[in-house]
Amino acid sequence: MAEIAVVGLGNPLAGDEGIGGRLAEELERRYDCSGVEVYDLGTSLFNVVHVLENKAKAVIIDCALMGEKPGTIIKFTRDEARSKKVLRHMSLHEGDVFEIVNVAGRVGSGPPEIVFFGIEPERIELGRGLSASLECRFDEYLKEIASETGLVKKVAGDA
Repeated sequence: MAEIAVVGLGNPLAGDEGIGGRLAEELERRYDCSGVEVYDLGTSLFNVVHVLENKAKAVIIDCALMGEKPGTIIKFTRDEARSKKVLRHMSLHEGDVFEIVNVAGRVGSGPPEIVFFGIEPERIELGRGLSASLECRFDEYLKEIASETGLVKKVAGDA
């Protein structure tokens, strides 16, 4: 079992909201993920608890409304994370990743080290694909996440 989990979150049918899953997919495609488990959990936030179980470290990637310029990526720890999300309690898929991570920690299954990468969206609306603001920085996001997890780019011909 791998010591590190990389978790991409988001809805790929809502524009920039799908950035987490798209990055998770591309990490697996472009990087040697030996020793790292990569998950695209989409909108299944409650599965985060299960994939973090018995891990030493987790890296969670998601779209985040932070009041920054669209495309901005910010890395922060569990201690630095503060949610401003207001839950409407209208869907079983609704949740707050910070609260879910805290639950995992309280039941003793969460990793001691958790790093979040929040990416400021340009647009969250019905439709596939990322905005130009995120698409033009996509490779930069991959490199930053790969660096955090110690992943090495695959050699041409490995994919």
